[in-house]
Amino acid sequence: MLQLHQMELRSASLYKDVQRRVRIAADVEGGPPFLADEEPIHLETISERLYQSVLETQRAIQDEAGSLLSKRYGHGSLKLVLDLQFDDDDDEGEEGISTGTTTGALEIQFFPTTPHATWTLLDQVNRRLWDDAIFEWGSKKDMIEITPIHEDPQRRGQLEFTEDIGGRRPHSQWTVGIRDDPDTGRLQLFLNLQDNVESYEHETCVGHVVNGFDTLQRLIRAIRKQQLVASNGKQSVILHRARAMHATTR
Repeated sequence: MLQLHQMELRSASLYKDVQRRVRIAADVEGGPPFLADEEPIHLETISERLYQSVLETQRAIQDEAGSLLSKRYGHGSLKLVLDLQFDDDDDEGEEGISTGTTTGALEIQFFPTTPHATWTLLDQVNRRLWDDAIFEWGSKKDMIEITPIHEDPQRRGQLEFTEDIGGRRPHSQWTVGIRDDPDTGRLQLFLNLQDNVESYEHETCVGHVVNGFDTLQRLIRAIRKQQLVASNGKQSVILHRARAMHATTR
């Protein structure tokens, strides 16, 4: 775990170094760009050399994360089960009387090419940081955001880079993205309700919904009817518990 965290810090440091050196080079007027120590070097050489170092570190991070996943869960595809709890939701009787608290589950299968994002999320899930997470519309209402309410006391939940999902189309309908919430600094999941590849291409697409579409439709209806927040300030639907397991487990 410590080794993975150290590699994450190195990746972030290298990327910042790329940006810093490019700015230095771009600010030099006349002639070839220079580094801070005045050694002449072309901008393309600076960018390529450091960029390759960033990529190598990111691949090492992915390899380490994949190894940690295998050690903890064994080999094979993994899924995340979201146990939702609806309180006074839109399932009401004929006289408008609520049927009370009910539950439902969503199953999300992880893409095998996103081990770093998967491990970062499951590390928090296993520490119960996602219990009682809340659901909200995204700003464009093209996705549903899932945001934890608990701070990570170990501050391990940052994504340092975007992972590619291979030949799949990222952020298509019913896929799940993951990112660092700019407002809270916490990890955030989002369920794509439509094809959002152009809007969120710089965010990691970590998996896709494979089961529980009836629960997902209930969630959408609750938000559309503005019943996400009850009159007493209590959430109408929360993420009661998140659980990781093999994709073949029922």
